[in-house]
Amino acid sequence: MEAVNHVKNSAVEPETINKTGRSSKSLMSRGNIIKKVFVILVTIFCSAVITNENLYAQRAVDCPASGCRNGQIVRRCTASGCYNGAIMCRTCNGNRQIRTSCSSCRGSGQISSTVQNRCSECNGAGSFPRNNPTTCTSCSGRGERQGRTCGTCRGKGQIDNISNIACRPCGARGTKTETVTNRCSSCSGSGNITSSCGTCSGRGSFSCNTCKGYAEVQDRCDRCRGSGKIYVAE
Repeated sequence: MEAVNHVKNSAVEPETINKTGRSSKSLMSRGNIIKKVFVILVTIFCSAVITNENLYAQRAVDCPASGCRNGQIVRRCTASGCYNGAIMCRTCNGNRQIRTSCSSCRGSGQISSTVQNRCSECNGAGSFPRNNPTTCTSCSGRGERQGRTCGTCRGKGQIDNISNIACRPCGARGTKTETVTNRCSSCSGSGNITSSCGTCSGRGSFSCNTCKGYAEVQDRCDRCRGSGKIYVAE
């Protein structure tokens, strides 16, 4: 009898069916899955708590990267021609003014003009008288006739023959054309006109387009990612 009872007890018990029609084994397998999911969620939550605790155990310090200022790497501008944020004007070479040849005197600094002056040779007459005397025919140049003074030549023995001779120096015009040179009033005798440079508006330079006139350029610091701070363990 004991052997028979042992065989009966060791036999597999049949599956029980609940009111919903599901077997007890399927319900047990689903319960195990739920337990495993719960364990995984608890593990993740605990890891997050530990991570936050480690984060709070750190402190923020200034970024030690060379040249980093508030998360920006500051360096001097290396753009071509940039000096302290300015680029020199090539038109006036930084002098703010340009010089051009004076158009009035053509760069000579002097103005020449012609004037008409009275001829000093003929005193403005254009000619001057000249006497070519001839021998008096009445007295044959003796100045007297029959013991008396010759009435024709009045005792001179010659008859005056005055004629007008054209003045050669002035060409019988009575005036001479002379050139007078004076200092140019437009350039004050320098031959050049100084004016403000139109290219740079008299400033002598331009603001650098790369650094916007600040002579420095900024790039985001890769170490602190532009925040200016890094976190270190306490």
